[in-house]
Amino acid sequence: MNGPAFPQRGGPIADASGSVCGYLGDSPGMTLRDYFAAKAMEGQIAGDADATEDCYRVNIARFSYAMADAMLAARQEGATQTAELEAER
Repeated sequence: MNGPAFPQRGGPIADASGSVCGYLGDSPGMTLRDYFAAKAMEGQIAGDADATEDCYRVNIARFSYAMADAMLAARQEGATQTAELEAER
C-alpha cells in the first residue's frame, strides 16, 4: 500500500496566447512513504535550533522513515481488519 501520494496526469502546455506549445507527461508523484516521512519530519524539526547539526539531521531522517513505515503498517492492518469485518457481513 505504498502507492503514489500525488500522481498527476499530463496534458497540453499552453503559452501566454493560449496556443499549445508542448505536452507534459504523466508523473507518478512521490510515494506515500515519502509523504508520511515528510510529515513526521516536519513535526520533529519545527522550531528546533538543533536541526542544523549533521548528526541530528541524519537521526531525524531515520526516525521519519521509521515512523512512515509504522504508519504504512498500521494502514495495512486497518485495511485487513476492515476487509475481515466486511467479509463477516
